[in-house]
Amino acid sequence: MSTVSSAVRWLSILLSLVALHSAVVGLVLIVAPPSMMEAFGYAAIAEPFFKTQGGVFHIVMAVAYALAALDPKGRRTMVAFTIAAKMIATVFLVVYYAVVSAIPVILASAAGDFLMGVLLLLLFRTVTRRSPSPG
Repeated sequence: MSTVSSAVRWLSILLSLVALHSAVVGLVLIVAPPSMMEAFGYAAIAEPFFKTQGGVFHIVMAVAYALAALDPKGRRTMVAFTIAAKMIATVFLVVYYAVVSAIPVILASAAGDFLMGVLLLLLFRTVTRRSPSPG
């Protein structure tokens, strides 16, 4: 198996895991009782609309990541979108942690998104690397 085809396979697996992660986070946001959110350091939630909306957003993103996982080589734009989403999330979470609320789970989420984004980028670069032309 060539390096590129192996990288495509691993990229597909990683994208699938990223999609699963986002889907689980989304479901947790939707169904988690307010007391669970408080246990992670968030303020009491009186109206769950935005928590639920965030959950639905994570599920929508999971669908996009899953579409990329189906054919990473043919859907390069979707893979690039996934990498961009993870890096934008990283910046948002770090800034939010530093400026708004230093809740440890926010920093942990930033680290997770950064790791996912970097791993996706490394595999994506291998998949998109062109063979050198002869001569």
